Amino acid sequence: MKYRQYLAERFPLPQFILLAGLLAAGSGVCIQTRAYGEVRSFGAIGLAFLGLLFFLFRLRLFDEIKDYAHDLRFHPGRPLQRGLLTVRDIVWMIAVSLVVEICVAVYAGAAPLIYFSISLAYSLLMFKEFFAGGWLRERFTLYVFSHELLVIPLFLYVSALQGLTPGLYKASFVWEVALFSGCQLFFLEISRKMRSPEQENGARDTYTSQYGILGASLLLSLAGAAALALGFVACGARNPLYMAALAPFAHFSYRVMGFARHPEARTAKAVFGASVAYFVLLSGVVIWAALT
Repeated sequence: MKYRQYLAERFPLPQFILLAGLLAAGSGVCIQTRAYGEVRSFGAIGLAFLGLLFFLFRLRLFDEIKDYAHDLRFHPGRPLQRGLLTVRDIVWMIAVSLVVEICVAVYAGAAPLIYFSISLAYSLLMFKEFFAGGWLRERFTLYVFSHELLVIPLFLYVSALQGLTPGLYKASFVWEVALFSGCQLFFLEISRKMRSPEQENGARDTYTSQYGILGASLLLSLAGAAALALGFVACGARNPLYMAALAPFAHFSYRVMGFARHPEARTAKAVFGASVAYFVLLSGVVIWAALT
Protein backbone atom coordinates (compact mmCIF):
# COMPACT_ATOMS: atom_id res chain seq x y z
CA MET A 1 0.00 0.00 0.00
CA LYS A 2 2.81 2.42 0.78
CA TYR A 3 4.30 1.96 -2.68
CA ARG A 4 0.90 2.49 -4.27
CA GLN A 5 0.49 5.71 -2.27
CA TYR A 6 3.96 6.84 -3.29
CA LEU A 7 3.17 6.28 -6.97
CA ALA A 8 -0.13 8.14 -6.64
CA GLU A 9 1.64 11.18 -5.19
CA ARG A 10 4.99 11.30 -6.95
CA PHE A 11 4.69 9.19 -10.11
CA PRO A 12 1.02 8.92 -11.13
CA LEU A 13 1.02 5.96 -13.49
CA PRO A 14 -1.78 7.12 -15.83
CA GLN A 15 0.04 10.41 -16.45
CA PHE A 16 3.47 8.88 -16.94
CA ILE A 17 2.18 6.01 -19.07
CA LEU A 18 0.64 8.65 -21.34
CA LEU A 19 3.87 10.69 -21.32
CA ALA A 20 6.18 7.75 -22.06
CA GLY A 21 3.72 6.25 -24.54
CA LEU A 22 3.40 9.39 -26.64
CA LEU A 23 7.13 10.12 -26.54
CA ALA A 24 7.89 6.55 -27.62
CA ALA A 25 5.20 6.52 -30.30
CA GLY A 26 6.12 9.94 -31.69
CA SER A 27 9.83 9.20 -31.75
CA GLY A 28 9.42 5.64 -32.99
CA VAL A 29 7.03 6.46 -35.82
CA CYS A 30 9.10 9.44 -36.99
CA ILE A 31 12.38 7.52 -36.84
CA GLN A 32 11.06 4.43 -38.61
CA THR A 33 9.21 6.30 -41.36
CA ARG A 34 12.22 8.53 -41.99
CA ALA A 35 14.67 5.58 -41.97
CA TYR A 36 12.60 2.89 -43.72
CA GLY A 37 9.67 4.70 -45.34
CA GLU A 38 7.22 2.84 -43.10
CA VAL A 39 6.70 1.57 -39.56
CA ARG A 40 8.42 -1.81 -39.59
CA SER A 41 8.14 -2.76 -35.94
CA PHE A 42 5.54 -1.74 -33.36
CA GLY A 43 7.44 -4.01 -30.98
CA ALA A 44 10.38 -1.59 -31.16
CA ILE A 45 8.04 1.26 -30.17
CA GLY A 46 6.82 -0.90 -27.28
CA LEU A 47 10.40 -1.42 -26.11
CA ALA A 48 10.99 2.34 -26.29
CA PHE A 49 7.88 2.91 -24.17
CA LEU A 50 9.05 0.43 -21.54
CA GLY A 51 12.58 1.83 -21.50
CA LEU A 52 11.37 5.43 -21.24
CA LEU A 53 8.82 4.69 -18.51
CA PHE A 54 11.33 3.05 -16.21
CA PHE A 55 14.05 5.58 -17.06
CA LEU A 56 11.75 8.43 -16.03
CA PHE A 57 10.74 6.51 -12.90
CA ARG A 58 14.38 6.09 -11.88
CA LEU A 59 15.05 9.79 -12.42
CA ARG A 60 12.18 10.56 -10.05
CA LEU A 61 13.64 8.16 -7.48
CA PHE A 62 17.11 9.70 -7.87
CA ASP A 63 15.57 13.11 -7.15
CA GLU A 64 13.95 11.80 -3.96
CA ILE A 65 17.38 11.03 -2.52
CA LYS A 66 19.29 13.90 -4.12
CA ASP A 67 16.79 16.55 -2.98
CA TYR A 68 15.99 15.03 0.42
CA ALA A 69 17.33 17.92 2.54
CA HIS A 70 15.78 20.55 0.25
CA ASP A 71 12.38 18.83 0.30
CA LEU A 72 12.53 18.32 4.06
CA ARG A 73 12.75 22.09 4.43
CA PHE A 74 10.33 23.22 1.74
CA HIS A 75 8.11 20.18 1.06
CA PRO A 76 7.84 18.29 4.37
CA GLY A 77 4.58 16.62 3.33
CA ARG A 78 6.17 14.52 0.60
CA PRO A 79 6.23 10.73 1.12
CA LEU A 80 9.89 10.33 2.03
CA GLN A 81 9.94 13.40 4.25
CA ARG A 82 6.86 12.42 6.25
CA GLY A 83 8.05 8.84 6.73
CA LEU A 84 5.75 6.94 4.36
CA LEU A 85 8.86 5.44 2.74
CA THR A 86 12.48 5.14 3.80
CA VAL A 87 15.60 5.77 1.74
CA ARG A 88 16.06 1.99 1.70
CA ASP A 89 12.65 1.63 0.03
CA ILE A 90 13.69 4.16 -2.62
CA VAL A 91 16.98 2.34 -3.23
CA TRP A 92 15.08 -0.94 -3.63
CA MET A 93 12.83 0.62 -6.27
CA ILE A 94 15.86 2.06 -8.07
CA ALA A 95 17.37 -1.43 -8.23
CA VAL A 96 14.16 -2.90 -9.67
CA SER A 97 13.93 -0.13 -12.26
CA LEU A 98 17.56 -0.60 -13.29
CA VAL A 99 17.06 -4.33 -13.78
CA VAL A 100 14.13 -3.67 -16.12
CA GLU A 101 16.03 -0.95 -18.01
CA ILE A 102 19.10 -3.13 -18.48
CA CYS A 103 16.99 -6.07 -19.63
CA VAL A 104 15.30 -3.89 -22.27
CA ALA A 105 18.63 -2.54 -23.55
CA VAL A 106 20.35 -5.96 -23.61
CA TYR A 107 17.38 -7.59 -25.36
CA ALA A 108 17.33 -4.85 -28.02
CA GLY A 109 20.95 -5.37 -29.05
CA ALA A 110 24.37 -3.74 -29.16
CA ALA A 111 23.45 -0.26 -30.43
CA PRO A 112 20.66 0.34 -27.88
CA LEU A 113 22.91 -0.97 -25.10
CA ILE A 114 25.65 1.50 -26.04
CA TYR A 115 23.31 4.49 -25.98
CA PHE A 116 21.54 3.29 -22.86
CA SER A 117 24.91 3.05 -21.11
CA ILE A 118 25.70 6.65 -22.08
CA SER A 119 22.28 7.80 -20.84
CA LEU A 120 22.72 5.88 -17.59
CA ALA A 121 26.17 7.35 -17.01
CA TYR A 122 24.87 10.89 -17.56
CA SER A 123 21.91 10.31 -15.23
CA LEU A 124 24.36 9.14 -12.54
CA LEU A 125 26.36 12.36 -13.01
CA MET A 126 23.10 14.29 -12.59
CA PHE A 127 22.37 12.31 -9.42
CA LYS A 128 25.76 13.40 -8.05
CA GLU A 129 25.05 16.91 -9.41
CA PHE A 130 28.31 16.71 -11.38
CA PHE A 131 30.19 16.73 -8.05
CA ALA A 132 29.50 20.46 -7.76
CA GLY A 133 26.02 20.53 -6.26
CA GLY A 134 26.26 23.65 -4.12
CA TRP A 135 27.95 25.69 -6.83
CA LEU A 136 25.56 24.44 -9.54
CA ARG A 137 22.38 25.08 -7.53
CA GLU A 138 23.36 28.73 -7.19
CA ARG A 139 23.33 29.01 -10.99
CA PHE A 140 19.79 28.05 -11.93
CA THR A 141 20.14 28.46 -15.71
CA LEU A 142 23.29 26.36 -15.85
CA TYR A 143 21.66 23.79 -13.56
CA VAL A 144 18.66 23.47 -15.88
CA PHE A 145 20.82 23.35 -19.01
CA SER A 146 23.09 20.63 -17.60
CA HIS A 147 20.07 18.49 -16.71
CA GLU A 148 18.20 19.05 -19.98
CA LEU A 149 21.21 17.76 -21.92
CA LEU A 150 20.17 14.28 -20.84
CA VAL A 151 17.53 14.26 -23.60
CA ILE A 152 20.26 13.90 -26.23
CA PRO A 153 21.65 10.48 -25.21
CA LEU A 154 18.20 9.40 -24.02
CA PHE A 155 16.51 9.94 -27.37
CA LEU A 156 19.51 8.61 -29.28
CA TYR A 157 18.82 5.49 -27.20
CA VAL A 158 15.16 5.58 -28.24
CA SER A 159 16.29 5.91 -31.87
CA ALA A 160 18.63 2.94 -31.49
CA LEU A 161 15.71 0.88 -30.17
CA GLN A 162 14.05 1.37 -33.57
CA GLY A 163 16.72 -0.82 -35.19
CA LEU A 164 19.30 1.78 -36.23
CA THR A 165 23.05 1.11 -36.06
CA PRO A 166 25.52 2.59 -33.53
CA GLY A 167 26.37 5.26 -36.14
CA LEU A 168 22.82 6.62 -36.06
CA TYR A 169 24.08 9.92 -34.64
CA LYS A 170 25.27 10.78 -38.16
CA ALA A 171 21.69 10.99 -39.46
CA SER A 172 20.21 14.49 -39.27
CA PHE A 173 16.66 13.19 -38.81
CA VAL A 174 17.68 11.42 -35.60
CA TRP A 175 18.77 14.76 -34.13
CA GLU A 176 15.58 16.41 -35.37
CA VAL A 177 13.43 13.84 -33.57
CA ALA A 178 15.58 13.98 -30.42
CA LEU A 179 15.38 17.79 -30.24
CA PHE A 180 11.62 17.72 -30.86
CA SER A 181 11.08 15.24 -28.03
CA GLY A 182 13.42 17.22 -25.79
CA CYS A 183 11.49 20.45 -26.42
CA GLN A 184 8.26 18.68 -25.52
CA LEU A 185 9.71 17.56 -22.20
CA PHE A 186 11.13 21.03 -21.60
CA PHE A 187 7.89 22.96 -22.02
CA LEU A 188 6.11 20.42 -19.81
CA GLU A 189 8.80 20.88 -17.17
CA ILE A 190 8.57 24.68 -17.31
CA SER A 191 4.77 24.68 -17.08
CA ARG A 192 4.93 22.32 -14.10
CA LYS A 193 7.04 24.89 -12.26
CA MET A 194 5.08 28.05 -13.04
CA ARG A 195 3.71 29.68 -9.89
CA SER A 196 1.79 32.83 -9.03
CA PRO A 197 3.46 35.09 -6.42
CA GLU A 198 1.27 33.78 -3.58
CA GLN A 199 2.18 30.17 -4.44
CA GLU A 200 5.94 30.65 -4.09
CA ASN A 201 7.37 29.17 -0.89
CA GLY A 202 10.91 30.53 -0.71
CA ALA A 203 12.56 27.48 -2.27
CA ARG A 204 13.25 29.44 -5.47
CA ASP A 205 13.08 26.23 -7.49
CA THR A 206 10.46 27.44 -9.96
CA TYR A 207 10.96 29.23 -13.26
CA THR A 208 8.77 32.11 -12.12
CA SER A 209 10.84 32.68 -8.99
CA GLN A 210 14.06 32.74 -11.02
CA TYR A 211 13.00 34.63 -14.16
CA GLY A 212 9.88 36.45 -13.02
CA ILE A 213 6.38 36.07 -14.41
CA LEU A 214 7.15 37.63 -17.78
CA GLY A 215 10.52 35.91 -18.18
CA ALA A 216 9.16 32.47 -17.37
CA SER A 217 6.14 33.03 -19.64
CA LEU A 218 8.42 34.05 -22.51
CA LEU A 219 10.66 31.01 -21.98
CA LEU A 220 7.63 28.71 -21.95
CA SER A 221 6.27 30.32 -25.13
CA LEU A 222 9.61 29.92 -26.90
CA ALA A 223 9.88 26.27 -25.86
CA GLY A 224 6.36 25.61 -27.15
CA ALA A 225 7.08 27.37 -30.44
CA ALA A 226 10.34 25.44 -30.85
CA ALA A 227 8.46 22.16 -30.33
CA LEU A 228 5.94 23.19 -33.00
CA ALA A 229 8.69 23.97 -35.52
CA LEU A 230 10.77 20.90 -34.72
CA GLY A 231 7.71 18.64 -34.91
CA PHE A 232 7.14 19.75 -38.48
CA VAL A 233 10.72 18.84 -39.35
CA ALA A 234 10.73 15.61 -37.32
CA CYS A 235 7.74 14.10 -39.13
CA GLY A 236 9.30 14.74 -42.52
CA ALA A 237 8.03 18.24 -43.33
CA ARG A 238 5.92 16.87 -46.16
CA ASN A 239 2.35 16.74 -44.93
CA PRO A 240 -0.03 19.74 -44.85
CA LEU A 241 -2.03 17.88 -42.18
CA TYR A 242 0.55 19.20 -39.74
CA MET A 243 -1.27 22.54 -39.85
CA ALA A 244 -3.74 20.97 -37.40
CA ALA A 245 -1.07 21.49 -34.71
CA LEU A 246 -1.61 25.26 -34.91
CA ALA A 247 -4.91 25.05 -32.99
CA PRO A 248 -3.50 23.47 -29.79
CA PHE A 249 -0.50 25.79 -30.02
CA ALA A 250 -2.82 28.81 -30.19
CA HIS A 251 -4.72 27.60 -27.11
CA PHE A 252 -1.44 26.98 -25.28
CA SER A 253 -0.20 30.49 -26.17
CA TYR A 254 -3.49 32.04 -25.05
CA ARG A 255 -3.21 30.40 -21.62
CA VAL A 256 0.41 31.49 -21.22
CA MET A 257 -0.51 35.09 -22.07
CA GLY A 258 -3.43 34.87 -19.65
CA PHE A 259 -1.07 33.87 -16.85
CA ALA A 260 1.40 36.62 -17.76
CA ARG A 261 -1.37 39.22 -17.54
CA HIS A 262 -3.05 37.79 -14.45
CA PRO A 263 -0.57 35.66 -12.47
CA GLU A 264 -2.88 33.76 -10.14
CA ALA A 265 -3.11 30.17 -8.90
CA ARG A 266 -6.04 29.64 -11.27
CA THR A 267 -4.18 30.82 -14.36
CA ALA A 268 -1.02 28.91 -13.37
CA LYS A 269 -3.09 25.71 -13.22
CA ALA A 270 -4.62 26.57 -16.60
CA VAL A 271 -1.14 26.93 -18.11
CA PHE A 272 -0.17 23.43 -16.99
CA GLY A 273 -3.43 21.98 -18.28
CA ALA A 274 -2.97 23.70 -21.64
CA SER A 275 0.62 22.44 -21.83
CA VAL A 276 -0.47 18.85 -21.27
CA ALA A 277 -3.22 19.20 -23.90
CA TYR A 278 -0.71 20.75 -26.32
CA PHE A 279 1.75 17.90 -25.74
CA VAL A 280 -0.91 15.25 -26.34
CA LEU A 281 -2.37 16.87 -29.46
CA LEU A 282 1.00 17.87 -30.93
CA SER A 283 2.27 14.31 -30.48
CA GLY A 284 -0.88 12.99 -32.14
CA VAL A 285 -0.51 15.33 -35.11
CA VAL A 286 3.15 14.44 -35.55
CA ILE A 287 2.35 10.72 -35.57
CA TRP A 288 -0.54 11.27 -37.97
CA ALA A 289 1.56 13.41 -40.33
CA ALA A 290 4.44 10.92 -40.31
CA LEU A 291 2.16 7.99 -41.12
CA THR A 292 0.23 9.62 -43.99
